[in-house]
Amino acid sequence: MAIAGWFVLELGEVAQRVLFPDWSFIYGGWALASIFILRAVGDFRWVGFFKKQQGTVFAKRDTFLYSPLCLFIGSCLIIVITNQ
Repeated sequence: MAIAGWFVLELGEVAQRVLFPDWSFIYGGWALASIFILRAVGDFRWVGFFKKQQGTVFAKRDTFLYSPLCLFIGSCLIIVITNQ
């Protein structure tokens, strides 16, 4: 998570580009956004908005906290990528 966070800081030009080469920003940002959005959608069984498992504490937190957070992070990454 720390490396992904630093990648986003370099992608948004908040931090100086030191760790990652310029060519990695072409596909790396889209890959990271895709990972977060796919996590929000889920595997249709245990995690995500379309999960079947509903009664556990994790399932409740996933519905109201984790999945919306992943969707928000993925959407914000797409905004940062397209504003480059």
